[in-house]
Amino acid sequence: MKTAQLGQEVPAALRLPGSQSLLFDGLSLNDGLYAMKRDTSLPALLRQQVALQPDELCLVSADGPVTFADFADRTARLGSRLAGLGVGRDDCVGLYVDPSADLVLAAWGILHAGAAYLPLAPEYPEERLRNMLEDSGADTVVTQPHLVDRLRTLAPQGTRLVILGEALPPAEELDEGFNRMH
Repeated sequence: MKTAQLGQEVPAALRLPGSQSLLFDGLSLNDGLYAMKRDTSLPALLRQQVALQPDELCLVSADGPVTFADFADRTARLGSRLAGLGVGRDDCVGLYVDPSADLVLAAWGILHAGAAYLPLAPEYPEERLRNMLEDSGADTVVTQPHLVDRLRTLAPQGTRLVILGEALPPAEELDEGFNRMH
């Protein structure tokens, strides 16, 4: 199935027969362009994509291909872990990850928790990273194992580090209330 991005003309494959309506709840069509409804979350749109094509390729990581179903599961587990730490709406979570599939997965995991992410590129100068962390008030940062030591020298005292690759709860242990909220 073909998909299009916000702002692109809606392809016929995404229209319901005989109408201009999209197959996705939460997206609407205005003058041939996508518009996301105000109360629609990106994780909700991802779940709809999973329902339509769970076994299709979503992204390719260093470990191989990731399907939409696997991507959604991994991001939901990270989001649940963050929510378990108290991360939620209106929170800012630092994202200190090298450009990779981990970056994409972590960003979506933060969104699943209802929070916003603050991109902290490892190549930024240390003083800039320190200022960004302090100014944002982010008390949680998602990172990769090889970046932990450097991040500990940059982050304010008391910052919680969530390290990608550490064990996450299996999907069946996810909080049902969390899944319904997003």
